[in-house]
Amino acid sequence: MREAIAKVGIEIDKVFITKFDSRKILNRNVAESIKESLNGKVFKTVIRDNISLAEAPAQGVDIFRYDKNSSGAEDYLNLCKEIIKEYA
Repeated sequence: MREAIAKVGIEIDKVFITKFDSRKILNRNVAESIKESLNGKVFKTVIRDNISLAEAPAQGVDIFRYDKNSSGAEDYLNLCKEIIKEYA
């Protein structure tokens, strides 16, 4: 992963993991690999895969307008809070 980032020539401050399904071994392994390879450059908040996140763009609205009580909205809200805490 570091090699791919270096080839593109950009610097990444932090990343977040999306479409995560903890029931899938592959998802868990990929998330762990990302965390190991980026060494502290991964937000703790993980965006879980859920249908509302797929449906919201089709309706032309964000997740908060589409289904503010969905796990997707909860995850993105938590990510926003984490970003603000990190950079404010």
